[in-house]
Amino acid sequence: MAGMKHVALHDADILELIVEHLAPGKECTSEAQRQPISALARVSKAFHIPATKALWARLPSLHHLLLLLPEFDTMYRAYRTEHPFGDLKDVRLSERVSPATWARFRNRAAAVRHLSQGRFSDVLVLHDESWSYLARLLGDHGPLFPSLRTVSGWQPTTSCEDLRLLACPLLQSVAIYHAFTDQGWAGSCPLAVQDVLINAPGLTDLKLVSCSDDFFTHITPEALAQLRSLWFEVDQPTDCAPREWYPNAAALRVLSALPALEHLRVELALDYNDTEFMGFGSLITLCILDSGCGDATWFLERCSSPRLRELTIDLTNLYFQEFEWEDMHPLCVAIAGHTPQLRELQIFFGFFGEMPEQIPDMLLTAAHPLFALRHLTTLSLWLSYGEFILSDSVLEAFAEAWPALVSLEICFSTFRPYTPGGLPRPHPASVTLRSFHALSRHCPHLQVLHIPHLYVPPEDCYGSVNVDGAEHSPGHQLWKMAICRAFIVDAHACAQVLHHIFPHLDVGHSRAAYLRSHDACQEDHFFRTAWLNTLDALEGCQTSTSNAELSYHDASQCESSGR
Repeated sequence: MAGMKHVALHDADILELIVEHLAPGKECTSEAQRQPISALARVSKAFHIPATKALWARLPSLHHLLLLLPEFDTMYRAYRTEHPFGDLKDVRLSERVSPATWARFRNRAAAVRHLSQGRFSDVLVLHDESWSYLARLLGDHGPLFPSLRTVSGWQPTTSCEDLRLLACPLLQSVAIYHAFTDQGWAGSCPLAVQDVLINAPGLTDLKLVSCSDDFFTHITPEALAQLRSLWFEVDQPTDCAPREWYPNAAALRVLSALPALEHLRVELALDYNDTEFMGFGSLITLCILDSGCGDATWFLERCSSPRLRELTIDLTNLYFQEFEWEDMHPLCVAIAGHTPQLRELQIFFGFFGEMPEQIPDMLLTAAHPLFALRHLTTLSLWLSYGEFILSDSVLEAFAEAWPALVSLEICFSTFRPYTPGGLPRPHPASVTLRSFHALSRHCPHLQVLHIPHLYVPPEDCYGSVNVDGAEHSPGHQLWKMAICRAFIVDAHACAQVLHHIFPHLDVGHSRAAYLRSHDACQEDHFFRTAWLNTLDALEGCQTSTSNAELSYHDASQCESSGR
């Protein structure tokens, strides 16, 4: 037996399977994975090669690779002795490296598939001259990282020599932070990105964060033509970020003509003067971060893609210009008019300026243009502060307009507080169980439901479970539900009705969905208790049903055996 174990540990396929079990994909994505794999690499010769490959495949910082160079290792140890809590910066490497050391360095670099710059301080570890030094050591012997697939969180040096050394034929995705075309850069960074695109024909995913507004105007359209996915956003709030970090008119014109671009995430703070274009004809998914209030509406009117299926609009970054109720209808008109084949729509609101005292018809009127999107499967409206008021008639209209819905989420993070003292009162037009019957009938594929209000008086539960006299869809597959503010008088009776309408609700996932969306605010304790108690009661109903079905099955088997 011992001999068989010994033979097995020399079988490369078996070793690979064991390492694959500890690090799926043969790369470490977390520190918890790195520890057991590192132990395998240290203590076992048999596991050394596959475990080492897994350790180096995802490099969390370039620092680990640089320690293989004796000159850098010596500098680092000396610096840490004098500055235990400091960070080594601006290292200039110049010493000769032995062939054996360089071979070890190249061997480790060849295993790297995913590279991150690590902590922000790691950005400044190497001086520009050190990257030129590495380029000289490399010579004409192929890419420095021949297996590299992704580069994340990378801030290039002034010369951008580091970007050129990252290029390889297998490279697929690059994320670059703080790359500019002025302040002494002399266009070197866009040209370096252009070289990377040319030398990495498989690079189709590019992310730029807080870069010059005219960045793409310095790159030839031929080099950009291979891009399928593009991010251009800012990592600071609108009131802090320079306007020069948002894409300008010229950059948008360049991007609008890219033939293969299918996925775009763009942060806008536009000057509408001389910003005319029409394009983006290949987009499938689009995310707009609107920092100017109205930029999303303006952009959609210039987006001509008939293939657009997923649209996300983020309005949470508005500071100086508040989003008003009057802005909702034009936005919905633009969405419906320019995305006729849309399947998924998400809109994130910060808060509405001068939020009026609402009536349900306000949301129904604003969203009515969206009823033209008959293929819509996902609708999400998220509000950071405040609330929408819904009613049975609003949800019934939604259900009739979008029969293909799979997910409907209208959720809030923080509510307007109600007046303390005594029990809170439900809104007079709140949602009742009647709307659940409508959703069950009209939306047979609905699986996720998250709504702001639910009012369940005793008379809606007792007697007939079908409160509106219409049939619901038996065996409906809805499995996750959350209610932001539930006013439920009898949790057990309400749970029985829910179990009857939606027999496949998953209590665990429903509870988790609610808790993720709402902090334990004291003012919402009443609603929190009401909904969580209802879920607990629903779990009891499901257990009773399962036990009854099991008893019936056992009785049937006994009867069959007796015959």
